[in-house]
Amino acid sequence: RSVLRELSLKKYNNIHSINKKDFKENAEYYKVEIENLEWYKSHNLPVENDYLVVGDIHECLDEFKELLIKNKFKLEDNKIVGHEYGLNKKVVLVGDYVDKGHNTKETIEFMYENKEWIYFVLGNHEDYVYKVLNGEIEEDKITKKKLYYFPSILEFRADEDLKNKFFELVKLARAFYIYKGDKNSSFYVTHVPCNKKYIGKVDSNSLKKQTNIPIDYDLDGQEGFGKSLENQLKYLTNET
Repeated sequence: RSVLRELSLKKYNNIHSINKKDFKENAEYYKVEIENLEWYKSHNLPVENDYLVVGDIHECLDEFKELLIKNKFKLEDNKIVGHEYGLNKKVVLVGDYVDKGHNTKETIEFMYENKEWIYFVLGNHEDYVYKVLNGEIEEDKITKKKLYYFPSILEFRADEDLKNKFFELVKLARAFYIYKGDKNSSFYVTHVPCNKKYIGKVDSNSLKKQTNIPIDYDLDGQEGFGKSLENQLKYLTNET
């Protein structure tokens, strides 16, 4: 009973309780079916590939292309056409490829053209912008300061085709990826650091913890945003 009480506080999507204790005698009557197994398995990075893991590029597309070339990717015009050491080299983008760089259209076009080469981790910027565009956030909560930090919202609202491409990229993204190495070390990739109890889990609370840093961008206050930001990030001491 104490275990069940503790589980109820964990915010799992579902908790299934079986009262009977005849598993051994009647095992054939019990069946475990994982409804989202294939979706969960889609978080696995294929072990036959090597990966270039790249952090928040924030629309710095030229620098990103330079990084690809430096790591032996071959580019022609706006497309990745191969790698010097073969086709088993892929890119993992650790989220936040939009905003800040004032280069939204070119960035989205490049990501869309090369999506077969890239594994997208969902960043808090993509997550927030998608929710705004999809009507999941009320208009009165989209303040001027939010539009300052997420300027791609206005770009997408002005370009329906670009917005649709962005939506496709978001649907390809995952809150985390896991690489289960046999010869190499295993690792997880998430957008933000979080407590290990959330990593690699797909309940709604864990997905949020792996994607979003709990920052209030409207909290300027009398301290100034830099100081308030420092205070808000103190959670990292406990989370990591």
